[in-house]
Amino acid sequence: MPQYVLHYFNMMGLAEPIRLAFALAGVEYEDKRYSGDEWKQFKPSTPVGQMPVLEVDGKMLSQSGAILRYVGSEYGLSGKDIWEKAKVDEALGIIDDIVIEMVKMRFAKDAAIKEQARKSFLEKAPPLLKALEKLLEVNGSGFYAGPEVTIADLKAFHILRMVTDGNADLLADMPKVAENITKVGTLPNIKEWVEKRPPTVM
Repeated sequence: MPQYVLHYFNMMGLAEPIRLAFALAGVEYEDKRYSGDEWKQFKPSTPVGQMPVLEVDGKMLSQSGAILRYVGSEYGLSGKDIWEKAKVDEALGIIDDIVIEMVKMRFAKDAAIKEQARKSFLEKAPPLLKALEKLLEVNGSGFYAGPEVTIADLKAFHILRMVTDGNADLLADMPKVAENITKVGTLPNIKEWVEKRPPTVM
């Protein structure tokens, strides 16, 4: 088995879906977490000056989406055929659209801008969540693509728990999305990781 080192800050953020994928697959890796000063020292050695970075037998891969898809493909979590892989990407694209709006809201420093971003988020999130609800309805398995859990479900589990923190009513009319979050959260390997992972900010 390759030797994996996942480099990221001491937080969930962009690395958490990757950690969830490793956890679900039962794969051992070094979860290397950096402080600000440590990151300054490590940054010049990274491919694009950003984290997360996955080191695979000494080779470095950057970009969270690329890393998640790599781990998913390596351990059978990216769909079983071309169609399922495309449906995984479809769901991931919708989730990424939600992330864009969420980031605007969470990281706005000015109070007025933050409030504007919050209103924008509450307008734009429901149609995107409805799109995810429709994917689950059409697929029919309780997962976003095919009959089994994929990286799309793992990323949705992480992101949508953040989205609904303080906005639980967003899923009031999205029973399948809510059920998917619960379903992923009760998978033994995921449940074990969530219970033992370091307590950090999202």
